[in-house]
Amino acid sequence: MIISRPRNTHPTPPTIPNIIRVNSLKILGVILQDNLKLSAHIDHLAASCSSSFYAIRKLKAHGFSPSSIHHITKATTVSKLLYASPSWWGLTQASDKDRLERILRRAKRLDYLEQSFPTVQELANIADSKLLLSTLLNTKHVLYQLLPPLRPPSTLQLRQRAHNHTLPPKNNKHFISRMLYKNIY
Repeated sequence: MIISRPRNTHPTPPTIPNIIRVNSLKILGVILQDNLKLSAHIDHLAASCSSSFYAIRKLKAHGFSPSSIHHITKATTVSKLLYASPSWWGLTQASDKDRLERILRRAKRLDYLEQSFPTVQELANIADSKLLLSTLLNTKHVLYQLLPPLRPPSTLQLRQRAHNHTLPPKNNKHFISRMLYKNIY
């Protein structure tokens, strides 16, 4: 797979014998495309959640209680939607995020989830915050080495920040930068 920018004017390198060139690649359950869009991953999630809804509908028809249905939906559908979300959430487009929200709204409409259940955006933010906190608190975490250096101590009485790291250039697509700038203002 060759990853390139949308308006790339450079010719693609020649193919190598016995190596197949693909447009998308599934890595640890997340489908990455050569244009860094996640539409194939979102399509896969929508199809997977649709089959989960069928199974949940059958369980509901067999007399499962509403609270059991809610627990099953959280364990299957919601966990599928949020799997590895800190790695891909920053790359999703607004239309893809809206598709994910529609899946959750459908689950609420069918009474598979409580009406007060958080949105996908809120759940992704919670997952991001948990990952950042575990990274900041564990120096042996695999992502810890990607954090920018600690800033020098200041004698000024400034407002408390969530971290003591210097701020890298802002980029909402990368997890570390996105999370370090979150709630900074």
